[in-house]
Amino acid sequence: IFNIFLSAFLLFQIQPMIGKFILPWFGGTPAVWSTAMLFFQALLTGGYAYAYWLVKQSRQRWIHSALLILTLALLTTLGLVWRSPITPSPELRPAYVEFPVFNIFFILLASVGLPYFVLASNSPLMQAWFSRLQPTSSYARLYALSNVGSLLGLLAYPVLVEPFFSLQSQGWGWSIGFVLFAIVSSIIVYQLGDKKIESTSVEKTPRASISLKLLWMILGGVASLFLLSIT
Repeated sequence: IFNIFLSAFLLFQIQPMIGKFILPWFGGTPAVWSTAMLFFQALLTGGYAYAYWLVKQSRQRWIHSALLILTLALLTTLGLVWRSPITPSPELRPAYVEFPVFNIFFILLASVGLPYFVLASNSPLMQAWFSRLQPTSSYARLYALSNVGSLLGLLAYPVLVEPFFSLQSQGWGWSIGFVLFAIVSSIIVYQLGDKKIESTSVEKTPRASISLKLLWMILGGVASLFLLSIT
């Protein structure tokens, strides 16, 4: 439970944090923030896709453990050369950019790409493992807890974090939170041990129609459109 809450909290803390850091580099225009949000939405989808792929693998515990170790190694390395593990070096700031989309994507990918990807995959991955280990229990509470963590992460940044801490301190604080998340995740993976999470029977349900899938996509697009229009 703590793992899912913490990952969701960190996931939605990093977006305004890194956005505030790089916005002045590109003039602070709305297009810059929209590009940053596009990056986060794309990586969030990638994290979900990774979780969907991982639960079908025979060595999913080892794969995910390797990803956690790689992410921690990257944060440690960046922490030695940057002011904090997630605040990019001024050397990455372009001198002049007329079309900054690719520059923004590169900076975000280099600074927070891998940690964000890992956090994005955590909630669906933990829910999948929970449902396979306890098929008679509902994982809806885990989904609800993830939403609570996301909301608190967004609310806490402008109220409790931004007014009182420098961006460098925010970067180190967030990185420490990620290390804690990685430790808890590693403990969960270790506790899974030899439990059969790879092969469980799943009750077959009717496939969703194309029109229903299209409706899901439209509703998701409308929500993202509203988000971008008011932020």
